[in-house]
Amino acid sequence: MTTKHTPGPWTAMKTIRCISAVESALRHIDARHRKEMVLGSVSQWFLVLGMFKELEVLFGKATNKELIRQRHRAALSTIMGRGELLLADCADIPEHDFEVTGYSKDALAGNVRYLREKYEQWYIEADDGDVNHLRGLLHERKGHS
Repeated sequence: MTTKHTPGPWTAMKTIRCISAVESALRHIDARHRKEMVLGSVSQWFLVLGMFKELEVLFGKATNKELIRQRHRAALSTIMGRGELLLADCADIPEHDFEVTGYSKDALAGNVRYLREKYEQWYIEADDGDVNHLRGLLHERKGHS
């Protein structure tokens, strides 16, 4: 003779706790995997940045920049944009975890600023009025420092 076993309420509660524990562990794995992916991307970005800085020196010395201007602008925009995304992705990663890359968040932010300045140097056009206005502001600032 067999008896039908119906689980009691304690079994359902235990099952719910187990499901919650599994879900929590999976979220932890996802977060850790995401952090490792971001930090790996940061390391790769710094390698590409080094290559770009070599390109930047060559571009600065080029006598006919028009031949490569479009590709230079594309490379600069791409690495700058990727750096901006990495800054956002790294916002919640503690600095001590970031150190495995061999860099700091400040180094990432500083190099993104460098790329913004390079873009401005090469591709933002200013008319004479803008330049004269900026010179005036700099002159005033020097007088007040």
